[in-house]
Amino acid sequence: MIAEVEQDLFTPPPTRARRRRRLVRLLVLTAVVVLLAGVGTWAAGRLLDACGGPSSGVSDVDGECVGITDGSYEFHPDLAEVQRKILAENEWVLAQNKPYVSVALLSPLTWNGTSALDGAKILRLTQGTFLGQQRVNRSSLAGDPQPLVRLLLANAGSGLRHWEPVVAELANRMSGADRLVAVAGLGMSVAQTEAAAKRLSALKLPMIGALITADGLDHEHITGLIRANATNTDYVAALARHLATRPDLREGLLVYDANQPDLYTRTLKEALEREFGHRGGYLRYPPQSFVGASIPGEATPNMFDGITKNICTVHPQLVFYAGRESDLVAFVEALSHRVCRAEPLTVLTGATGFGLVKVLISKLVAANVTAVYASSVDAERWREGAPEAPNYRDFHAAFTEHFSQASLDDGYAVMHHDAVVTAARAIRLAAEQSRAADRLPTPADVLSQLLNLNNAYQVPAASGQLSFSAKTKGNPGGKPVPVLQVPPPSAGPPTTPYFTPSG
Repeated sequence: MIAEVEQDLFTPPPTRARRRRRLVRLLVLTAVVVLLAGVGTWAAGRLLDACGGPSSGVSDVDGECVGITDGSYEFHPDLAEVQRKILAENEWVLAQNKPYVSVALLSPLTWNGTSALDGAKILRLTQGTFLGQQRVNRSSLAGDPQPLVRLLLANAGSGLRHWEPVVAELANRMSGADRLVAVAGLGMSVAQTEAAAKRLSALKLPMIGALITADGLDHEHITGLIRANATNTDYVAALARHLATRPDLREGLLVYDANQPDLYTRTLKEALEREFGHRGGYLRYPPQSFVGASIPGEATPNMFDGITKNICTVHPQLVFYAGRESDLVAFVEALSHRVCRAEPLTVLTGATGFGLVKVLISKLVAANVTAVYASSVDAERWREGAPEAPNYRDFHAAFTEHFSQASLDDGYAVMHHDAVVTAARAIRLAAEQSRAADRLPTPADVLSQLLNLNNAYQVPAASGQLSFSAKTKGNPGGKPVPVLQVPPPSAGPPTTPYFTPSG
């Protein structure tokens, strides 16, 4: 009898094809393990970096929580109230079951001790943005209130330092449920703002600046960028108009911030030199430079002692100041210690609005200095019903239903409100022209209407009746630019404001 042989005791050697298949399976398995490990590491990193949890839309970048939220993530306790209002308005929009689109506020929403946009200014600009959203949703301020407007808060960090990942995420929000069609705000006139605007322009995402005044930040230089604010050239033209009424003030010098990345101070300096140099003949003495504290650099900021000594050497009547508001306080403090303090001095500049007026008054008096500045707002005069800003009183009434009137002093709330209203005006005009069944405009539709906001489609902004066209190059036409004085003059009628060209 032949014994049975167990088949498992002998396995024939694998063929070449089998060895090849086994190697492929091993390589695939190894790749899957590595991929899963990488995904796990990435996911863990995202969880560790997320501010407020992985679904907040906000991540920690160099110690700042940057990213995009509908208001549900709180960037700072000081912003809690206004962010709750934004979140509630966004939820209201969704609850209407009507067509909607989104507008993003791209801005610094966090700050540090040296930020040009500090906590108080960021609070005010966020308040103005919210009010603009609510007013265009609940009234016909920007045309028929459809589509409704959701608001996204896009924090690019202090000084807009982390704009790149935020702009990349904005690109993702152009499709899907957010339906992002425009960006408002854009922070201040610094190099990061220009770089972010150029990237958004490449994405064909329309932009409406609120605070930016630097020459060159407009549709002519960056396609798709318009702004609600006046330009530095407009500020200087308003100052020239004012000085034409002051024959007693003829001799001056320029004091300027040498921080090159600061587009505001650089283009303000250039505009002052054009207007008051060879053409006006006011700049009789050599210019004086300093390094401002608003943009960190290697040089020690606020070194004004040498400047004050030179001022007392040449005895000018005027100082044309091309610098930030925060540095002006230190400059005035230095002027109060100059040896020629008995000689009165007038400092001229341009700014969206001085939030430090109350701080400056006592320092200006002590220094025997008068500050004259071209501004984007004249809150006190406009509250009384000045004809150049016919919509301001309605804006003021709506604003004070939610926030303190003190938040209107520096113009940051006003200009961000106006940027959102301008965006909504373009959105509604695009919706009128849309042939889509849902009448929802695309970013390209809105972009095509930015320079049609004129005549019947002027923007009823709080800071004036604004007009945009190819002739204005994306700058606001017909915007009043008042010239204000601190301390205020003791008597005399208010001067008629300068208006920006309408083309």
